[in-house]
Amino acid sequence: NWMVHNGVPVRLVVVFDAVSQTHPLDAGIAEVLNFYKPKGYGQEVTGNSRFNGKIVNVDLTQRKDVDHLNIDEDQQLQDEVLALSLNILKDPKTASR
Repeated sequence: NWMVHNGVPVRLVVVFDAVSQTHPLDAGIAEVLNFYKPKGYGQEVTGNSRFNGKIVNVDLTQRKDVDHLNIDEDQQLQDEVLALSLNILKDPKTASR
């Protein structure tokens, strides 16, 4: 939220099992992808009343091989983030920003 409050538009935020209470996201963020384990440390990400972007919360409860300590190293999740990032870069609407 610091970047948004300082006038920096944010195209994508990726969260891997955030451990502290997250504040609701504000306007200025286009998209959030949040991978979390709700029975461990993670939680869903939310937006406040001004948030008009897209939030995708991915509950990884069924992924027994993923926990808080290795979630950011998981190759499948990294591949998903990379594919999303490359698609954003290919989009002419966001490439010029």
